[in-house]
Amino acid sequence: MAIFHLHVDIVRRSAGHSSIAAVAYRSGVKMCDERTGIMHDYTRKKDVVHSEIMLPSNAPEEFYVQSTLWNAVEKADKRKDSQTARILDVALPVELDREEQIELIRDYARENFVNHGMCADIAIHDKGDGNPHAHITLTMRHVTKDGFGNKNTNWNQTPLLEQWRENWAEICNARLQEKGLNERISHLSLEAQGIDREPTIHVGVAGKHMEARGLESDRAKENREIIARNEARAKASTPEAKAEYIHELKQGYEIVDREISVIQDEINDIEREKNILRATAESIEQRAEEIHALGARVEELQAQRQEMSLFTNKKTIDEQIHTHARSHERAQSYFEREYRISLEDAPMEIKRLESKSEDLTEKLKVLENKLPTMLYDKEEFKLEYHKRKLLADISRDREKIFDRLERLEKETNKARLSPKEELAKMRSKGELDKLNEQEFARILHEIPHGQREPLVRLRERKRVRSFERSK
Repeated sequence: MAIFHLHVDIVRRSAGHSSIAAVAYRSGVKMCDERTGIMHDYTRKKDVVHSEIMLPSNAPEEFYVQSTLWNAVEKADKRKDSQTARILDVALPVELDREEQIELIRDYARENFVNHGMCADIAIHDKGDGNPHAHITLTMRHVTKDGFGNKNTNWNQTPLLEQWRENWAEICNARLQEKGLNERISHLSLEAQGIDREPTIHVGVAGKHMEARGLESDRAKENREIIARNEARAKASTPEAKAEYIHELKQGYEIVDREISVIQDEINDIEREKNILRATAESIEQRAEEIHALGARVEELQAQRQEMSLFTNKKTIDEQIHTHARSHERAQSYFEREYRISLEDAPMEIKRLESKSEDLTEKLKVLENKLPTMLYDKEEFKLEYHKRKLLADISRDREKIFDRLERLEKETNKARLSPKEELAKMRSKGELDKLNEQEFARILHEIPHGQREPLVRLRERKRVRSFERSK
């Protein structure tokens, strides 16, 4: 299912990073950093499924050549502690096919970055593990036909980052809606969305407290047994029994709906954690490669120096060796501080992260296997609830049934709920109250012929009243 993940990072020269290395890694290409003379070769990467450059209208045409663009970026920054590029990492909706994902990321980059003067280098990665994602590497300076000018500090503002996050959620949701899908993502935290994931609630149908986490594998089976048991009660002739059955069906729907939300939140959490693990593993791999490349460059320069004659002026090459050695030392120190591992432990750490990601994938499969049955149960609760309410509406005991139902509702509403629990209950009630024509047709098919015509007339009257209230 679609999840929200958007992470922003900065390429910092003070940490030994290079925008050339960052782009080469994400695009899976070979590129030479003309400033340092280091060749970055990531052509062995096999998960890059699409890459392209998008430029604002006032950028030089030659910037469509990747090496030209990013070497110009590196040359524009002279300081040894420069920040040369910004990188966004976003999770792509798995519900969209490859062409739709490409069009999605293009539109997002164009609207939020390119139209505001940034050059965007896009790379889409997909290992086929259900975790497609895109990297957008952005320039940080004003660009003109003559090249790069001053840095635009407005692009560093926190409100702008929040706007980028919100726009990503909006454009993804718009595409999902265009495809007729119900999946949605949000840039807000779970707490901000009012989603409560851990408290327990009183369950009238099951007659016990059910924990939101710790779902049992036979929970769906239990829900179906609830329906079967209560169907027998519904056959009782008393209005009170019919009202209690309708009320318990409603509670049953709320329970299943809540459990589905918990599972979906758990799935989203796992997907987010997998994204973080992947991003960390990729970052460690890239940074380790950069440090090794710096070390190799130092050795190369030292070898060149040894081959020089005694009478050759070695000042220039000594300065290069000193500069690269310092960069190598700073990069290694930054690496150890950031990841809390030594450079030698990088391969082992990457394997550990990949192993943890595989464990999460197995956990994900277990949760995803639970959803279809629970979604089916939720639909059954809803249909049975509306069926019994409709039949009660044309019953001679209508007033008694709905009087008893109202009292049951008031008793249930006396339970003290937190604001989050109340919000979840209201959302569930809003979904339950909606009965579309397809669902009504299914209900109509299940009841005796003699009761169908009154139900059709009742449905029509309710539709007319609803329309008049909306005017």
